[in-house]
Amino acid sequence: MRALICILLLSVLISGCKKSGSVGVTTGGTVTVMGIIQPQGATTYMYGTHTIKNIDQYFALRSSTITLDDYKGKSVILTGNKVAGYPVDGGPDYLDVMTIKVQ
Repeated sequence: MRALICILLLSVLISGCKKSGSVGVTTGGTVTVMGIIQPQGATTYMYGTHTIKNIDQYFALRSSTITLDDYKGKSVILTGNKVAGYPVDGGPDYLDVMTIKVQ
């Protein structure tokens, strides 16, 4: 009986750990996103230099260490930290990009 309860509890815990496709958030506000980088155009929220979009989410991007223009139109996996105080004006979450890998 204990084994059955342990298996049931384990399956409930595993099903609660649903991964949201190509977006992962870890502790400390670090986010990993897979998608295509595009230059930021005119928007109502006006923050970020580039954007990344995947099936589930849309992010505004900035980076002081990586030239995001080098990745324009490319499918990438990037890791960034959420910028405090965002989103604003109905805009997307704002990420400070730390690493990028072309797929």
